[in-house]
Amino acid sequence: MLVKTFRQARERPDCADIARIALCALVALTGFCVAIIFLSLAYTFYLPTLAGFAVGLSRAAAGEFRIRPQGPPRALSYAPTVPAGARMGISGHVLPAAGRPA
Repeated sequence: MLVKTFRQARERPDCADIARIALCALVALTGFCVAIIFLSLAYTFYLPTLAGFAVGLSRAAAGEFRIRPQGPPRALSYAPTVPAGARMGISGHVLPAAGRPA
C-alpha cells in the first residue's frame, strides 16, 4: 500500500512531499517489522498504530492525487551526457577523447 502510494507520488513532480512522507513511513514500518523479530515488541500497540498510519496516508494521498492537477510526468535520465568523441571511464567519469589533451 505504501509502495504503491510512493510510486504514484514519485511519478508526479507536484507530489514530492507525498513521495517523501510515504518513503519515510515505509522505512519506519519496515524497520519496526525487523525490530519485532529481534526485540520484545511483538505485542505492543505500535504495529497497529503504524498500520493505521499507512492506511490513512494512502487514503489521504489518493485524495490529493485527485485534487492536484497532474502535469507532465517527470523525466528520468539514466545516462549521463557525453560529448562527441569522449568515452566513459569505469568509475562513471567522462574521459577525454583519445589523442586530445585533457
